[in-house]
Amino acid sequence: DAEEIYDTKAKAVQGITTGKYPSPPARALNVVTKNKPSGLVQDFILWTLTEAKDVESAGYVALPQDTLDKSLQKIK
Repeated sequence: DAEEIYDTKAKAVQGITTGKYPSPPARALNVVTKNKPSGLVQDFILWTLTEAKDVESAGYVALPQDTLDKSLQKIK
């Protein structure tokens, strides 16, 4: 399918961001805790969502703002 051809990194990232790139290999990563996170665990999750920088250089795609907002609401 012509829509599924990603010949540049920018096109692949756009495909992942818009949900057109297949899963797997592109998929969401989740953090799972037994109970609602608190203390250092909550601090770490908040840090990963708000302060971790340059995730793209590590091979990840940054979360869209609406997904980020929903994730932050879940842990507060």
